[in-house]
Amino acid sequence: MWRRNNCRHSASCSTGSRKVWQTQPMNELSVACAEHLAGEDEEAVLALLEETEGEFVPPLSKRASTHQTDLSTPAASDKTGVEAYFAELAGQPFLLAREGRRFAGFLSYIRGFDAG
Repeated sequence: MWRRNNCRHSASCSTGSRKVWQTQPMNELSVACAEHLAGEDEEAVLALLEETEGEFVPPLSKRASTHQTDLSTPAASDKTGVEAYFAELAGQPFLLAREGRRFAGFLSYIRGFDAG
């Protein structure tokens, strides 16, 4: 992985005061399939959703479900909040990524889902 000194952005980042490039060793990335979340994986996914929910349009806390296809406006729903979104998400299969022993990210999917 390439990183610029004093900058946590990508190698193409133009921020920061110095243009000194260095390499950082990357731990082994592993991916595992999980039918349902449990334990530490469940906690890690929820924490990541809470941390990043505002980066989605609409925010995850405003979505009605994980299979909502009209993302132009928040959906009306009895359930709101990241926890409600996570409750539906947690029952789906996952690919969980780890860098070494550290949780790095995830992808969930719905078998047979047709968005079209």
